[in-house]
Amino acid sequence: MFLQLDDRTRSHLALALAEHLKWCRRQAIAAPPELAALLDTLTDSDRQQPPKVPAEPVIGDGWLISYETAARLLSVSRRTVERMVSDGKLQPVPVGRRRLILVDELRRLADAAA
Repeated sequence: MFLQLDDRTRSHLALALAEHLKWCRRQAIAAPPELAALLDTLTDSDRQQPPKVPAEPVIGDGWLISYETAARLLSVSRRTVERMVSDGKLQPVPVGRRRLILVDELRRLADAAA
């Protein structure tokens, strides 16, 4: 099989495979040997070690996050985020019963402050 992947996709796939193989080992599940071979193939073209798992997930554009996560990213309290929403500095998005913040809103706020 031949797959042509860009660097970002190859890196993402290698990370996912490495995590899956670790999970299989922890659960004492025999993973198909082809998965390990595929991981080797993916990492040979980039680097010798499988990719490291980031400590926190990478938050991308268009993602909705909780007030708590927004507060952590802004290094403020949840109450400060609530004040920013009530002052109109941040626009929440209603999702069911919850109100979440778009990551784009945090970037807009950071750009305005700079």
